[in-house]
Amino acid sequence: MTEADLRIAVEGIKLPQEVGGDTTIFRLARGQIAQAERLYFIGFGYHETNLQRLGLPRLFRIKKDRDVYGSAMGLTDEEARAVQDRICDDEFRKGRICIDNKNGEAFDFVRQYAVFG
Repeated sequence: MTEADLRIAVEGIKLPQEVGGDTTIFRLARGQIAQAERLYFIGFGYHETNLQRLGLPRLFRIKKDRDVYGSAMGLTDEEARAVQDRICDDEFRKGRICIDNKNGEAFDFVRQYAVFG
């Protein structure tokens, strides 16, 4: 990778707070979330604004038999439960979601939960 390639990549990174909730990227993300069999949130802060922009928990109601896994590095057990409560409701069973604050590193989280193939 050249310095120019790196510069292009860096300039392409957009943080959620830098873009509006009705941008193409959020519309694409909502479409993917609505269709996904499994969802993995890695390094996601679960901020209420970002949850709303992604249409959560409303989109979880579309496909209630999916499994959702989220990393929660640095959160206490109580904070992880609060995240789970925020993204679940009566129509999306809490048993289908796992917010894990024990497997801190992204690599460990993926090894624990990802299904390949």
